[in-house]
Amino acid sequence: MKYSDGILPLKYQNPFIQLLVTLMVLLIISFVLLGITMLAGRIIFGIGLGDINTDFHEISSLQRAYIKFIQAFQHISIFLIPALCVSYLMTGNISKYLRLNSLPGLRLSILVLFLAMVLIPFIADLGIWNSKLILPSWLSGLEEWMGRKETEAAKLTGWLIYSGSIAGLIINILIIAVLPALGEEFLFRGLLQDIFTGLFKSPHIGIIFTALLFGIFHLQFYGLVPRMVLGLVYGYLFYWSGTIWLPVFAHFLNNLVPVVIAHFMGWEQMNKNIQDLMHGEGYRFFLPMVLSAMLMFVIRDLSKRSNSGL
Repeated sequence: MKYSDGILPLKYQNPFIQLLVTLMVLLIISFVLLGITMLAGRIIFGIGLGDINTDFHEISSLQRAYIKFIQAFQHISIFLIPALCVSYLMTGNISKYLRLNSLPGLRLSILVLFLAMVLIPFIADLGIWNSKLILPSWLSGLEEWMGRKETEAAKLTGWLIYSGSIAGLIINILIIAVLPALGEEFLFRGLLQDIFTGLFKSPHIGIIFTALLFGIFHLQFYGLVPRMVLGLVYGYLFYWSGTIWLPVFAHFLNNLVPVVIAHFMGWEQMNKNIQDLMHGEGYRFFLPMVLSAMLMFVIRDLSKRSNSGL
């Protein structure tokens, strides 16, 4: 097959060129669409980010609706649309490049369902351990900044996860579970993991580097380790299965469970119960870790058999 001498199709360019084009498209589209989102939010709700009350207990329903609106379109603007645009530039066929037409089998889907459930307590305990890390004294300024970012992120999560009704729960599932699972997996696993695999000439280094970026991108440094672990899980699910829908499904389940639990239990009570449940119980950390590792090996072997037609 003969290709033109131009930049397109991007798939056949040097991975470094692919990365540069991806970053350029990501920055331009995100900047434009986020600007439109902020303007639309001001027109629809009559407020801006500077008008939000920083006290969770005094935030109004209008402010909460505005935050959810902004959060939803942030995922679309930063992750989903840029990933789709660059995927089109890659081959001219979004479905083929992101492997959207490749659907996982029932057995793999059930295994990933169990994996996601087992990972939740392991990731929660890993997050508690990560949050207790103390930086050296000469990095006290960085640690203070990280603490502020973590507080802001926790506050935002509290604002977002409040539902108050079944309709609110459905909206939360869309904003917190569906959109992040689609947008982040399309961008990180479907696009960046492929680029970094080519750049480093190793699928494993590509998966690890993408997982690191996935953790850093969330700007919650006391949750960096658990997000990196999740990034590794999602990366290998994609690599082994050859379908983007498996990591999307796992990501969706990981975000869905706390949304549903918080709806019935309350965000603050859920956090308190997690802290009480995980504190000082070593087996509650290692048992889910071992079960997760076992399930990953089973998924790997089943994926290999499925891909070979056995």
